[in-house]
Amino acid sequence: MQTQERSNKFEKVNKFNKSVLDKISAYKTYEEFNNNKDCYKYCHHCKSIYNFEESYPGISDFCRMLVRNLHEIKYSKDSKGRCGYLYYWIYENAWKLFGPDWNKIHGKEPIVSLFNVGYNVINELKINECFYNYDTKISFEEWTEKKDLHDYFENYDSIENIIESFKKEGNNKYCEYFTYIKKMYKKYIRKCCRYYDHYNYENKCSDYFKCDRIYYPNEFLCKLRCSSTESVDSSSKIVKNRVSEEQKGSGHLNSEMNTNSLGRAGLLETQESIINELMKDPFYIFSLGGFTLLGIFMFFFLFYKFTPIGSRLNKSSRRKKEKEYNVKKEQRKEIVYSNSENRNINVPKGRVRIAYQSS
Repeated sequence: MQTQERSNKFEKVNKFNKSVLDKISAYKTYEEFNNNKDCYKYCHHCKSIYNFEESYPGISDFCRMLVRNLHEIKYSKDSKGRCGYLYYWIYENAWKLFGPDWNKIHGKEPIVSLFNVGYNVINELKINECFYNYDTKISFEEWTEKKDLHDYFENYDSIENIIESFKKEGNNKYCEYFTYIKKMYKKYIRKCCRYYDHYNYENKCSDYFKCDRIYYPNEFLCKLRCSSTESVDSSSKIVKNRVSEEQKGSGHLNSEMNTNSLGRAGLLETQESIINELMKDPFYIFSLGGFTLLGIFMFFFLFYKFTPIGSRLNKSSRRKKEKEYNVKKEQRKEIVYSNSENRNINVPKGRVRIAYQSS
């Protein structure tokens, strides 16, 4: 009876989001996770769970669905994205089963056995992106807010593509949804995002929040022409306020801090992006090749000019040229002498021109 009541509570919470996001295929992932299709194939993974079925009815089905979902994620195109949905799906089903007992049984059976089944399958299938640290002390309200933010950010692009269709159906429920998301956004941006300027930031909640200002929901509220009692804040203003708060908290921000404080993964990703863009630029490719050749020539010039080996090579080359010059000089003398003794040759009047070949 208690399990059914808890399920009804979740249905009431989810109904609001479903009314807005039911057109988006990614959101239907939760429905796919909840069906019993092919679960019988994974019974052997859940043998350690069956003993708890009497105390926690439905735990066996939950276990089999978990194993089935992990196998399907392994072979999906977007395994990382589906792992994010799975995380919140596990929380929801755990609350339906254990309710207020969630914290009491943490660290004990059956929750340990259930999570161990999942971790063993994750290791077996090598889908490390599905590993999460499950916080069993989180409140139902906080979990709901994080799940709603996760679903909003994950479906942002799809919402943007179909926002025009929302106008035709009437704006009330959609305005209510985006007003709620805006409220959650403003609440969690303080916790999750540390901005160093308008474009550089550190995200502490990447599993359910995105700090890029393009995701601020005010754009959707404007497109739907929603009337709101709240002031209409731009994303730039929200970020500017956070930057100001960070500056007050830290005293000042200098360029060194701005560079060094960013998350390493974010810096690497930015650097990789810059490199990729540069490599696509024909001028950059041409310049890179030119500078490479210039560098090679400069290296050999310095090597030849200033190193002992280069000096010896230079002396050897000069000796060789001097020797060749002396040989040619002697040959020219012999030719001139031979011509002067040849009486059969008519020497023209005027000056004698001798071709001189410079070395």
